[in-house]
Order: sequence, then structure tokens, then C-alpha cells
Amino acid sequence: MHTNNLRDFASDIEHGRHTLSTLLGRHGANILPAAMASIAYVAIVMAVIAGALPWPTLLVLRSARATQPSSTKRGYAAFSRTWSLAWR
Repeated sequence: MHTNNLRDFASDIEHGRHTLSTLLGRHGANILPAAMASIAYVAIVMAVIAGALPWPTLLVLRSARATQPSSTKRGYAAFSRTWSLAWR
């Protein structure tokens, strides 16, 4: 849903709509999905360290690259750069 709001960012500002994307600004809205995904992966690692999840759960981390969007799409360049830096 948030990614869909990124597409309508300019028209939302023009019409005075208050979405999370307009509140964060374009740069913040582009970074938010990467931050949310990163937090999810960190939570999994922390749960394994705490013993709440078994160690094979760490195989989920292999999916991190698959969730990265294409950097060729307009409007996702900042998101893609942030995501790439987070997972190198």
C-alpha cells in the first residue's frame, strides 16, 4: 500500500491528501520500505539469538536479495541504493 502511495506522491501533495508518503517527504518515503524490511530481518536474528526461534530460521535471510526492487524503476532509486547498502 505504501509503495502505491509513492506513485501518487505529487498528486497527493497537490490535492492536500495526508498520506504517510506526504508526511515523510519523497526521500523518507523511499527509505521507509527498506527500513521496515531491515527491522524484520534484525528481529528474526534477535529471536534466534534469544532462543525464541530455532537456528534454521536464519535461512530466511537468504530472501533479502530477492526482496530488493529493481533500481531502474523511476522513483525507487533512493530506496534501492539504501537497500543495497544495508545488505552488502
